[in-house]
Amino acid sequence: MSTNLDKENFDNYFAVGKVKTYQSANDLPKNNEFIAIVEGNSCQEKAHLAEPDEIEAKNMAKRKANKLDANAIIFSQCVFVESTACLQEKVCFGRAYKVQLDES
Repeated sequence: MSTNLDKENFDNYFAVGKVKTYQSANDLPKNNEFIAIVEGNSCQEKAHLAEPDEIEAKNMAKRKANKLDANAIIFSQCVFVESTACLQEKVCFGRAYKVQLDES
């Protein structure tokens, strides 16, 4: 059986749901491991296109965290940055963690 679905696109789409957002390190389960700093961005390329979206930028960061085998993230900030490729660009930074979830 053949399909027009691309497994990589499918996995990338659902990666966001595999990474839970926590508000602070105090909220993380005790059994956790820091993996890396990740970032995601959203770009407004032309004036008639949508403005940068913070949710889109955070979702990109969550996809990057998932690729590093992280399942948790704490966002530190989202900021507008100057860009030569975008009229406006918003970047969100976060700390990606691998946490052991309680299976009780």
